[in-house]
Amino acid sequence: MWKKILTMAMVLVMVLSFTACAEETEEEVELPSAQEIVDGVIESLDEIRTYQFDMGMTGDIAGDGEEWEVEATMVMDSHGVLDLENRQMKIDMTINVAMPGEFKTETGIETYLVGDMIYMMMDVPETDPAWMKLEMPEGYWGEMSQVESQLELLEAAQVKVIGSETIEGTDCYVLQLTPDMEQLWQLAMQQPKLPGEEVPDVAEEFLQEMFTSFSVKQWIAKDTYFPIKAEIDMVIDPTSAAMGLQTEGSVPAGISMVLLFYNYNQPVSIVLPPEAEEAIEMPTNGEEEARRTEYYNVSMAVMAMMVDNEMFTLSNPAFAFAGGVATNDMTAFPDSTTTAADKGYTGVGTPKAGYVLYAHDLIGADTTTFNTVNYVALAKTEYYYTCESDGTVRQFDGPDVTTATEYKY
Repeated sequence: MWKKILTMAMVLVMVLSFTACAEETEEEVELPSAQEIVDGVIESLDEIRTYQFDMGMTGDIAGDGEEWEVEATMVMDSHGVLDLENRQMKIDMTINVAMPGEFKTETGIETYLVGDMIYMMMDVPETDPAWMKLEMPEGYWGEMSQVESQLELLEAAQVKVIGSETIEGTDCYVLQLTPDMEQLWQLAMQQPKLPGEEVPDVAEEFLQEMFTSFSVKQWIAKDTYFPIKAEIDMVIDPTSAAMGLQTEGSVPAGISMVLLFYNYNQPVSIVLPPEAEEAIEMPTNGEEEARRTEYYNVSMAVMAMMVDNEMFTLSNPAFAFAGGVATNDMTAFPDSTTTAADKGYTGVGTPKAGYVLYAHDLIGADTTTFNTVNYVALAKTEYYYTCESDGTVRQFDGPDVTTATEYKY
């Protein structure tokens, strides 16, 4: 559940991320109206050819339900370079997740947009870095360059000019935005998404009660009207019903974010690594896309589950390739038999046995608590899978691997 909340928050952050610049001055001058500044920002976007940005985000989550509890901190840092004229972009991102006790994990993601292709490399602990590439979905570049989303965001917010400040020698107007949450969420849901990228669909009646606090502050350069800085703070307190989950509970999350934009229209160099050209290609349409996407999601879910449980191998992969049986039941895949005691649990509750991808009971670092985690979105997959002790996943079009077709990538 907490991963869904972070995904939801990050989507909102990306929608908000390219609007704003600072150190306060005592000078009192007549400021332009909010609409004049907004018009200036809109006009200035056509003048932006290149820019760089830094982004830092911290998310703190703590909540519980009938039979689970969760506490986690996520810190994300990223640096990006965009060349709008040549349709090129590079983003380096590091995500650190920590839970009480000794559990910590760090994931690196390197992304390139070059021409009509997206290249991504994920560096996950205890695994070899893996490159994948896919054709860019229609409209994706425009949203990544933030031109179209900027216009839509300004239409979905009440803007107030609250002063003048200076950042790194740049004089700026300071804006306070009050987004209309229903409009903002609809905008977030309309953003182009990569295959396999999921955003929880939240009913409108839950939005106002979910976002208990939401603040967006932006700084705009006075001379160019280019965005220079943005600060975003939000507190989300979604119920299980709002997230579409069957269990009872609530997981409040505090998200704080700072973005800096700089080096506008300066020369940039974006060079695609040679190994990226040899990446596994993921198609972007039709049945094959859906099949490959599901395989990728299941494979990444097994990897994430093993990392969360600090496992190098699976002791009881019930659907190992040699066993001759594949399954599409993610409540029992890849291991449904390892007991809670064998998982190290010493508490008084009754967590589910096994290391599974859906409704997995993750044992806490103190071994006396557990919380339910979903590594995949649905309990049943369309295709069938086996898993070996090292986490290798195989995909089939039926349960009997002696007669079913195996899809190889």
